[in-house]
This record gives sequence, structure tokens and C-alpha cells, in this order.
Amino acid sequence: MTTHDETTALAPMEGLHLARDPAESLAEASKAAAVLVRMVKEQGLSCRFGGEKEHLFFEAWETIAAWYGVSYGVDSVETIPGEAAPVGFRAHAYAETGNGRRYEATASCWTDEPNWRSKPLFQLESMAQTRAMGKVLRSALGWVAVLAGYSGTPGE
Repeated sequence: MTTHDETTALAPMEGLHLARDPAESLAEASKAAAVLVRMVKEQGLSCRFGGEKEHLFFEAWETIAAWYGVSYGVDSVETIPGEAAPVGFRAHAYAETGNGRRYEATASCWTDEPNWRSKPLFQLESMAQTRAMGKVLRSALGWVAVLAGYSGTPGE
């Protein structure tokens, strides 16, 4: 049986180092989280789906992205064909941080969703894009929303 002493088990991986001072980073994020809470309450930019935490609308995710200099957009939108007409859309989005890190996400909107079955197709296409961008911004910036007490899952 192999044993490890505690110092070996807790040793950092070779080549892994802090990019920033954790205390400074947390203080900065806490400041952003406090402003986020105030803005979301004033603007009504969250909703509750029945769970304990509120979910941020896309506009709140966009604001966090602006604070941190994260650019984002949609790379592509795919029509999901059905027998007679499209049954949905799938969008692929990206987010890029100032240091060049890239995040990617895919999301869809379907005609069989109760809120979307009677909507025009251009609205489904738009919602697929909004969902994908919200999802990718969550991947890059969800820690700020969670620090503010919100769910990490976007409200769309």
C-alpha cells in the first residue's frame, strides 16, 4: 500500500502558479458583485424558476462581460429541419477574455417548447442565439454571479 504525506498530497502541480493575488481578485469581484446586485434589483434583470436562487437575464450577463472586458458573439446558427418546416434552431456562441482565453457554447430553441410553439421562426432563431451567448458568458463569468448570490444558470 502506498501512502502520501500531507505535504505531497497538497503540493501544487508543476508549472501551475497564481495569475493574480487571490485576495485582490476576490475584493475586485466582490465589488462587482455588490454593484451587480443593486443593478439587477433596480432594473428587474432576474427571475426565479421555483428554486432558491434567482437567475440573471442576458442583459445582466452582458454587463458583467463589459466590466471584465469579455467580448462575445455568435459564430453560427443552424436550422433544425422538420418534415414540413423547421423545428428549431441551434446557435454556437463564443466569449473571449482579454488574455485570449476562448469559451464556446451551443444552445437551441425548439417549436415543441410551450413558450415558443406559436412564435414566428425568427424569434426562435433569436432565442437560440441569446441562450448560447448567455451560456457562454456563464462559463466565463459565472463565478461573479454566484458570488453575488445568483444562480450560475442564465434566466433565458
